Amino acid sequence: MLISRGDITLWFSDEVIDAWEHENAEKRAGHPFVYSDLAIETLLTIRELFRLSYRQTEGFGQALARLMNADMPIPDYISLQKRAVGLGVSIDVVVDSTGLKVFGGGEWKVKKHGAGK
Repeated sequence: MLISRGDITLWFSDEVIDAWEHENAEKRAGHPFVYSDLAIETLLTIRELFRLSYRQTEGFGQALARLMNADMPIPDYISLQKRAVGLGVSIDVVVDSTGLKVFGGGEWKVKKHGAGK
């Protein structure tokens, strides 16, 4: 049982896979987005969790998709870097005895210390 605590199993949920591609409902100048904000945020969370470079994150995403037999394109490292700036994602990763939880935008601080602190 204690050995199982060291097991790391990752996968993309069906919700993430279904929303992987950007809908491009708005007209904008330049090339339309290929990947949804959710896809970029998912990979940026993995990047933050494992402290990877953007190139390593791209490779990790490709390996994970291959492992899952998921036919989904993975953003290249330049796209990840550019979209990360535009999204302004703030991620807090917390690990305790109950497992791993990823919080966004200071959510963990509010839960830990209460609102307004």
